[in-house]
Amino acid sequence: MPLQEFYTPAPRRTPSLTDEQHAEQERRLREARESVAAWTDPRVSQRARDAYQERLEQNLQRSLRFRPRDYSTLTSKREGQAMTNQSFLRRLNSLKGGRFCLGGQGRGLVGLRAVTDNGTRHITTMQFSVMPEWDLLRLDEHGLPSGFVYRGWRSAVLALVTGGHITEREAGGLFPMPSGAGGLAYRRQLWEWRHRRCSDEEREARRLDDVEGG
Repeated sequence: MPLQEFYTPAPRRTPSLTDEQHAEQERRLREARESVAAWTDPRVSQRARDAYQERLEQNLQRSLRFRPRDYSTLTSKREGQAMTNQSFLRRLNSLKGGRFCLGGQGRGLVGLRAVTDNGTRHITTMQFSVMPEWDLLRLDEHGLPSGFVYRGWRSAVLALVTGGHITEREAGGLFPMPSGAGGLAYRRQLWEWRHRRCSDEEREARRLDDVEGG
């Protein structure tokens, strides 16, 4: 399975909320309360309404344990450089021995494939036509990832590197390393791939999680 930006799960410990996450949580709770208040079926008692709302709030709190690392980053629109499929493909095929093509287009997505002596092999899926630089996750009613709003071309680069189709040096030459907080998740994924281990902060979080989990 190709490594994606959101691949590393959050530790099982319930994380503290950032201001942004707290605001999102409050928004979802407010929408839930308004939804319950809008019920007009007289057969639904107030006790049932209160129980439903209580369970919903509990579910939202519990869902925090399953949010991916870099949740705020991956669920927010980040500034970046858009690129067309063809421009991305031209860069890849400018490499010595580069043999890549597109295929399997549908539902706003297109496959990136490696050309082999026996045909083609699927690598990953990209946004069709114009691609943003970064993924944007789609969230379900509990605030958990349920897919993508759109796919960024940086995730395709990660899939190429981690799948052994190009080297990290080649990726850096074709697609310069991003700077700033927006590219932190990408840089960390490459570091972890290069060293075949989690970054220090993630290893510490998992160590604490193992201790607490007993």
